[in-house]
Amino acid sequence: MDQARPLALWGLVSASVFTDRPAPDFYLGLIPFFEPYIQDNDGKILDVAALKNYAEAKLMFQLNDDVADLFIARMEQVGWLQIVTEDVDARIYRCKFTGPSIEKQDYADAERRLIQLVEGFRRYLSDSSASLKTTSTEQIEEHFLRFLSRQSASEGREPDGPEFPNIEAGQIEYWIAKYIASLSRRDPETFEFVQKISGISLLTDALLELRNPSESIAQARTLVVFLDGPLLMNHLGLSGKRAKENTSYVVEKLRQAGATIACFRHSCDEVKDNLVAVLARAPYERTGPSAEAMRDGSVTESFLASVKNNVEHFVKTLGRVQIMPQKVSQFKSVEKFCDDNLRLRLSMKMPAQTDLARARDADSITIIMRRRQGFETSDFCSSKFVLITSNAELVRRSNEILREYKALGTDRSLVGPAIQDRIVGGILFANFGLVEKKDISRTQLLATCARVVMLRPKILERMRQQIALLNRPEDGAIVDALLSQPRASEIIMDYTIGKSRSISASNIEDLISAVKRVSAEEVRREYETRIERERAEAERNLEEKTKRLISEFQREKEQLEKERREGLTERSSISERIVALEGQLSDLANEKNEREEGRKLEFKRMLDSGRLAAERAMKKVALHEKLVLTVCFLLLATVFLVPLFFSLHWIALATGLIGSLLSAFAMAFFFWNRPVNLVNRYFERRATDAACAELKRLQMDYLQSYMKFDYKDCKVSLLVADEAKSA
Repeated sequence: MDQARPLALWGLVSASVFTDRPAPDFYLGLIPFFEPYIQDNDGKILDVAALKNYAEAKLMFQLNDDVADLFIARMEQVGWLQIVTEDVDARIYRCKFTGPSIEKQDYADAERRLIQLVEGFRRYLSDSSASLKTTSTEQIEEHFLRFLSRQSASEGREPDGPEFPNIEAGQIEYWIAKYIASLSRRDPETFEFVQKISGISLLTDALLELRNPSESIAQARTLVVFLDGPLLMNHLGLSGKRAKENTSYVVEKLRQAGATIACFRHSCDEVKDNLVAVLARAPYERTGPSAEAMRDGSVTESFLASVKNNVEHFVKTLGRVQIMPQKVSQFKSVEKFCDDNLRLRLSMKMPAQTDLARARDADSITIIMRRRQGFETSDFCSSKFVLITSNAELVRRSNEILREYKALGTDRSLVGPAIQDRIVGGILFANFGLVEKKDISRTQLLATCARVVMLRPKILERMRQQIALLNRPEDGAIVDALLSQPRASEIIMDYTIGKSRSISASNIEDLISAVKRVSAEEVRREYETRIERERAEAERNLEEKTKRLISEFQREKEQLEKERREGLTERSSISERIVALEGQLSDLANEKNEREEGRKLEFKRMLDSGRLAAERAMKKVALHEKLVLTVCFLLLATVFLVPLFFSLHWIALATGLIGSLLSAFAMAFFFWNRPVNLVNRYFERRATDAACAELKRLQMDYLQSYMKFDYKDCKVSLLVADEAKSA
């Protein structure tokens, strides 16, 4: 591989013309090519469209908005652009040229003198009778500049292969070398010009390498790129022409590099939800990129409605994007690389406005982390799976949360699961060049490069110093490694990207809108200053009032504390008195219980003795009753038995005895039951009265209410309180 052009670009990028120490920054190393534009527009408002036209006309490459913003950020960094107004969405810059002033003829003369040099070379070939095929002036100029560039880039280096691989090219370069050697002897002034353009040709080679890399520096055949919902809308042209161009550049470059372009099914659902929300409103109420695109006519409402009705069809056919119907639940086996707790944390911290949108973004990040399975790299094209989004805040928050949970390394150059489309555009432009590959000659870039050298005289010296460091033969492997590394990977850590876009002076509507926003912002800041002043005064007054109240509260607190201590002392004495009274009350209760128990025992004893006395009295009466009945029976027997023993006529006696017995039995049958009952009741009353008299004699008559007298068994049973009362 011819290393002259890649080596020239590497030397330019690493030359560090704006610093004393090497600090490779791809886009910072290229901005010297834009210094002529800054000189021509010194003091004017930056027109991004004019800057892009300058790049296309003078540098022969086209810039999209993303790459232009990268260059503008670097020009602001070195002081070539000053911010005039700024808000969240847009910035307006003014150009400021700080270099030496040069005239147009100083650099425009290089092309004329190159033509003279070529004509002199033609005459030299005629005089030397060189046998070369007829070659046009343009071809000879190209050979001349290529030869000078190769000589500048390979001074002191051993050639990698044959010096002249092509016989025709080898012959013409041989005669060019002889012609330059002759100039050093006979025309020192022309030879000095040759030395000058040999350095300028290094810059032309750097530009040519930037436009069309010698070979693909990076390959992305193993990369699967997922587009989020808003970026998918840009790619389908639903957000306007400029958004489609910027996104399509990224998509097409990735597709050329071999990457797989895909999206999640929930991203298609997000596109549909966005279109439904836009079309459901009245035209004057619609907001967002799609609404603006309908107003400026870059997209029609009928097209939006068609896409809304069948999003997946347009994604596959118009966008040529694969739809991956993947869900988080499909990757349970690799859950440890982004578990459900981390997924929940992501869904809570995503910058989207709705819970559904935040959940979709969190699912996208979770699936990519699980599919990576812990793989980390600083090379975008080797990152395996990545989500491209236009939302810089989504990228920042997801990386912060993943690093907080140690799911992503702390190295800020690592490619996270999500990356902003503007950064991807910058990486792709640096590594794969333009979308359209068109060959141009070095002569077309000569005047511009000559002007750059005049504005930055040290640039060639720095480039040659960097190239000279690798001129040793043993550095061949190092050179190959340096030239094959991915370019512009440092912009992954560029936090200025994604903040505010530059507004072009040619776009008057955007400019007026930005100025209005900025004016409103200035008014807001003015009122904020006044409000802040009033707030500070109010805070001072509040602080004084607070101090006064605190002092009063402190005094009141001390008083209350004193009263509290006194109350505690009084409470302690009261507590002691309460304890003493409780002790006395307990003693009284115990004494009362003891007396009550003694009274109960005494009452029980008296009750038992009264019962026994009553039973004895009743038994005496029962004994009397038995004696009376016995005497009556004896008297009755005597009445009937005396005639039997004292009569002489036994027949009369027998008859009388039988009659008496029959009469006795009849009387007993007819009359005995009633007299016995009467006698029984009489003695029962006598027994009860005797028992009561005995109780009264013993002064226990009050116990009658607790006793029930049973004369039949001569027993006295004790009653409970309720039965005693009822008795």
